[in-house]
Amino acid sequence: MRGLVLLLLGGGLIWAVLHFFPSSEEPGGAGEPDVEEPGTPGTSVLGAEREATGGQPNGGQPSSGVPSTDPPSGGQPKDTAPSPDAGGDAGGGFTVPVSQADLISLGSTLAHGSGQEVLDWLQASDHVLDADMEWAMASFAAVLANDRGTARERAQKISSEDALPQRVRWVLQRVLSGNFEGPWPAMLAGGDPLEVGLLIRTAVIEAAALAERRRDPEAAERLTFAFEHELSALWPANFVSLNEWRELLDAAQARHRFNPKGSWPSHQMTVQSGDSLGAIRKRYLAEFPDRLINTGLIAKVNDIDPSLIHPDQVLRIPTAQVTMLVDLDAHWLLYYHDDEVVAAYPVGIGGTGEETIVGTFTIGEKQVEPTWFPRGRSPVVFGEDDNPLGTRYMTWFEDGEKTSYGFHGTWEPETIGGNESDGCIRMYNHDVEEFFELVPLHTRFRVQP
Repeated sequence: MRGLVLLLLGGGLIWAVLHFFPSSEEPGGAGEPDVEEPGTPGTSVLGAEREATGGQPNGGQPSSGVPSTDPPSGGQPKDTAPSPDAGGDAGGGFTVPVSQADLISLGSTLAHGSGQEVLDWLQASDHVLDADMEWAMASFAAVLANDRGTARERAQKISSEDALPQRVRWVLQRVLSGNFEGPWPAMLAGGDPLEVGLLIRTAVIEAAALAERRRDPEAAERLTFAFEHELSALWPANFVSLNEWRELLDAAQARHRFNPKGSWPSHQMTVQSGDSLGAIRKRYLAEFPDRLINTGLIAKVNDIDPSLIHPDQVLRIPTAQVTMLVDLDAHWLLYYHDDEVVAAYPVGIGGTGEETIVGTFTIGEKQVEPTWFPRGRSPVVFGEDDNPLGTRYMTWFEDGEKTSYGFHGTWEPETIGGNESDGCIRMYNHDVEEFFELVPLHTRFRVQP
């Protein structure tokens, strides 16, 4: 009998310990597999763990899957997220007033850095962001590291969707679900530098995914957003990132705007006996005298050799307006059809005392193998060693008057991205030769600081 009593008491004690003092280890701590699982539009992937448990897990501290770290003290950084502070204004996103310099620094890191670099920034920031914003940035860092399982784990630590600014919430929903359907909403315009950085990087992520699925018009739309917002951002334009985005843009536009089967606005013209592209251009302009077109652009979009057209061949003439934007600070040139960036080129600009002028201009003349007319010197023909103009020259006109400025090639490719010209815009020779064929005479363009 005494043994039975002791057995019952021992069993009761064990039950009480297990019931009132359960293990603190979270189930499923290994995280989700690193696979992309497209979500359903409108389905939240934020704050799921907090909503399921009725509060903030682990007192606001990271779970075992995202260990807490101290600010770096030298040596190799760890691939870990910072420890979010449970306090702070969840709606505002900041625990203390944040300087514009900090927002610019984080925005630039989000736009161009690796996932680890985003974590390093958070780790060194001493919890400038509140807990929810730190978890949001740590989640985005995992997306950049191609680890959506960890990204979702971290997003689940966010107290609720409403704890994040609207643009940040939209970005996380987008990148965590993998659902890139539909145009971007108008509410994304504006934003602080942190939000701009998030949106730029998200646009590039989506562009890469859409281009891989051969949804090139949408990819071009996202890349237009990325290029334009990078050039207008408060940080210096990142030359390396712009070059990477250019490669993605070139691939997408080769299948879109520079593809005769692409879905771009056009007018069809049928080749007649004895026709040349020049004759077709003249007939088109006689029908539409307010438009600009050139034979090089017709050949490019139809992917043809101009000398090999034949009667009854149907050609598409692009009806979009061609224009350009030169950003001197970024050292980049954007080429547009209507409001879509179709091509982008790195450039060199004027040096000290010979600064490139800003304003609105038109292309007034175009020269193959140009002669250089330096001030106070005899003309230097193409092919002579001291002719710096490369293989093409396109003269700028302002208010109908010829200027001394232009787009041209260069024999010094190392100067692209620098300030070494006499005021003109320098381009790689292979770039200016392509650009030359894409731009009709009298095309308007803008040069901005």
